[in-house]
Amino acid sequence: MSIDLHRTGSRFAAGRGFTRALLLAALWLALVGGEELRHEVVAQVDAARACAEVAGCPRCATELRLVAADALARVGRRTEAAQSLEEWGRVAHPRPRDELTRRRIHALLAERDGPQLLESALHDTEELGFVLDALWIRIDLATLTDTDRARAKDVLTVAAESAGEIGARTVQQVAEKRLRALGVRTWRRGPGSEPLTDRERAVARLIAAGASNPEIAQQLFLSRKTVERHVSNLLKKVGVRNRAELAARVAALEIEGAPR
Repeated sequence: MSIDLHRTGSRFAAGRGFTRALLLAALWLALVGGEELRHEVVAQVDAARACAEVAGCPRCATELRLVAADALARVGRRTEAAQSLEEWGRVAHPRPRDELTRRRIHALLAERDGPQLLESALHDTEELGFVLDALWIRIDLATLTDTDRARAKDVLTVAAESAGEIGARTVQQVAEKRLRALGVRTWRRGPGSEPLTDRERAVARLIAAGASNPEIAQQLFLSRKTVERHVSNLLKKVGVRNRAELAARVAALEIEGAPR
């Protein structure tokens, strides 16, 4: 029996391509919609599994386990996600980014230590220069700390502004949507006044609460120099001379409801 290697190779490549496309669709839906899109995410994961089985691609099967765990963890399918992650760990030879993904998924599945695990993963992700991954981790961190609404708002504010600065519009929209769900408020600008950025608002709120620059840096996961720059900009924009005047001014600023 002869085998058409060209046709077989084409089917293999096509199967691998379809598997990856289905996986990326599942993860994207999970990132953007969360549990609201659970059924669509699960359907995409199931389709990817079927495609990988037909293709008979070991690499596809390995990648599938990690991405499926990531997507399923975000839509509440914790048991399946944990099983998929465990299976991936038995066969994978992870690269740095894969290992960071594993840590992020583990944090999402953790009962109590999730925020601390995500903070550690965020630090390492930023150190390695994975900018988009770091933004999504910030959104995850806000989700896990949503019982501390002020902290969640500050983390999401940083994520939204950072995403806007690099043109990551989808990440920005997701962060802003979650901010609105938390009832975030924005400051109304007076005629001719220069607008405050979302990050400056977060810094101002913490200053008003009595936080020092090192404490603000820790809360917002920023460097101290970055915090100092934001404080300097705030003093100029708000038209005050020091932190005490700024804190008093924050309380007096006119506010409006955030939903837009």
